[in-house]
Amino acid sequence: MRTPKISGGRRKHNRLFLALIALAFSFVGLVSASSSAGAQAAQTWSVTPAGGSPDQPGTRPDLSYTVDAGTSITDTVQVWNYGAEPIQLKVYAADALITSEGSYDLRPSTEAPTDVAAWTILSSNSVTVPANSVIALTVKIAVPKDALPGDHPGGIVASVSTPTTNAEGAQVLVEKRVGTRVNVRVNGDIVPSAAIQHVSATYSGSLNPISPGSVKVNYTFVNTGNTRLSGTMHLELSGLIGSKSVELPDVPVTMPGNTLAQSFTVNDVWPTGPITAKITFTPKEDAGIPDIQTIASASGSGSTVALPFAQLLAVMVIAGLLVLFVRYRKARFARLVAAAAAAPQNPPGENRKPEHVG
Repeated sequence: MRTPKISGGRRKHNRLFLALIALAFSFVGLVSASSSAGAQAAQTWSVTPAGGSPDQPGTRPDLSYTVDAGTSITDTVQVWNYGAEPIQLKVYAADALITSEGSYDLRPSTEAPTDVAAWTILSSNSVTVPANSVIALTVKIAVPKDALPGDHPGGIVASVSTPTTNAEGAQVLVEKRVGTRVNVRVNGDIVPSAAIQHVSATYSGSLNPISPGSVKVNYTFVNTGNTRLSGTMHLELSGLIGSKSVELPDVPVTMPGNTLAQSFTVNDVWPTGPITAKITFTPKEDAGIPDIQTIASASGSGSTVALPFAQLLAVMVIAGLLVLFVRYRKARFARLVAAAAAAPQNPPGENRKPEHVG
């Protein structure tokens, strides 16, 4: 049996193929090493309320208290480092805010605190947490004697600032931070209150006369009381020939004085003339505030006119086509009558053949 010979050209191709395979595996190894190094260098940390064990996170979702004005509070938070390298963190208290999108956030460290964060002192404002470890910090909150009744929200933050270059080429510090919420409710005249303002409705019809349009509703929710509020929103669209009910997205937790602008579009609405949009807010139950749903419910209304332009245009087009068709038939009939009248008429017997006399 003869062994097949491999030509020189095929040997070169085989060597090239093996070299490419080796290069590919080397590249994969580099990527894997780089990914592993990146994973090891990743910084992951958190801040949690302390529990009963110093090496286990507590079960409390936040630091929440209901106290009288002039009370001092002492508690503990845990700063966790989940990375494989030590991490140095800046730790501070900050007042809370609600973004225009409805998200709970804390004010930046460059902004001087004015509420609960100004009452808060930490046992340290800078910590270095070893790899895969936790450090406990003492939190002391001294509620002023003249503190206003109601909710005072904030948070405890642990952050890392990293220098970077922005789009304009300037050097800036980007602060990456995590935290846990703080809420101090000061006893006194607790007044939960809300308002639905600036309700407007706009109808957009379809170009297709056999398809419905949509109504876009804009409104602003305002927490006008001195307690945090969250709840459900209900929209009722009513017109000349019926109504339509829609459950809107819930209102997230909002703090006293917070404003939340929202927009929602309701589809499948037929143009039937005047349409009224009524929005109703129903707060969620609060164990510390009896009858909150009765006290803090709110509503607001707006209106629009849904004119059936596409349907009217379709009727006009159909009517116009009918008129043209009737006119065409009349004109055609008139032409036939005129043609018949213009044709020569032969006297009776004129077309008879002459008789032959034999």
